[in-house]
Amino acid sequence: MNEQERQSYREKYQEQKSHGVPFFPDIVFKDALISLGVFLVLIALAYLVGAPLEERANPIDATYTPRPEWYFLFLFQLLKYFPGQLEVVGVFILPTLGVVALFLLPWIDRSARRHPLARPLITGGASLAVVGVLGLTLLAVREAPPPAAPTQGDPTAALYAANCAACHGPSIQVPPGTNLHQTIAQGRHEGMPAWSSDLTTDQIDALAGFILSPAGSELFSQQCGACHDAPDLVAGDPAKLRDALNQGADFAPHAGLDVPVWSETLKTEERTALLNFLVAPDGQRLFATNCAPCHGR
Repeated sequence: MNEQERQSYREKYQEQKSHGVPFFPDIVFKDALISLGVFLVLIALAYLVGAPLEERANPIDATYTPRPEWYFLFLFQLLKYFPGQLEVVGVFILPTLGVVALFLLPWIDRSARRHPLARPLITGGASLAVVGVLGLTLLAVREAPPPAAPTQGDPTAALYAANCAACHGPSIQVPPGTNLHQTIAQGRHEGMPAWSSDLTTDQIDALAGFILSPAGSELFSQQCGACHDAPDLVAGDPAKLRDALNQGADFAPHAGLDVPVWSETLKTEERTALLNFLVAPDGQRLFATNCAPCHGR
């Protein structure tokens, strides 16, 4: 701005000021009147329409999808483009730069011209920011994830509860040497149906592993726990696990290790229980190792 423009601006300012009204009490009264009107409208909306409050938070509800309020959706969407360690860029750095730019705006834009077309840098930057916020908000609305489907828990535990628990209770004492798969499939007890007509072979195998896994938990602690954590082996390849038990030190990963010959030191029933423990559903393993000492099977 040159000296001539400054002089013209001062003259226009003084002319407008001479025809104006005092800030106090005239402008203050108008501001207070408008604020009171907005306040009364908000009270009326809250009383007549009500606030859209949700139900009290339920930590066990797996179907709830948390979402921020609409005016934060653009920040919510922005985080998707800065995953992992870059999250700090979307959460802190970019919003902070925006606030700092607004704070410095009076020093950045010192032009006396008020028309938007006469200020292309500021107008373009503000327009770009508005378009970005609106675009991110629309993307967040369109990409809203559906509520998570409720989980059914451990399917084999549900299978046991539906087919076995009514007669046997929460656990079954299996005598040594029992062919549990054959017992379940053919029905060897009085009043017990032959489940092979209702359950598949895989489901019967899973039930056998579920029932026998607590015994396998103790065997795992004695025979394998010194070198392995249960999560490292659970749900592994059954063929490889069987080979590890049968071959002992001859099993390739055990080469050079002082491991017993489990085919000799463990009975067939114990090896079966241990194998069932390792291929059984995770929920039964966790219950057996973490809950059974106090609550039983």
